[in-house]
Amino acid sequence: KISHPWREIIKSPPVWAIVAAHFSENWGFYTMLTQLPTFMS
Repeated sequence: KISHPWREIIKSPPVWAIVAAHFSENWGFYTMLTQLPTFMS
């Protein structure tokens, strides 16, 4: 059985950088998506 180092993965700064980038990209995309009808009218 392979043991996965979840604790080390979660503590890893590159993982948190990916999480922050993904959150920011999604926030920007959905903000623009919800404002698009206002912009188009």
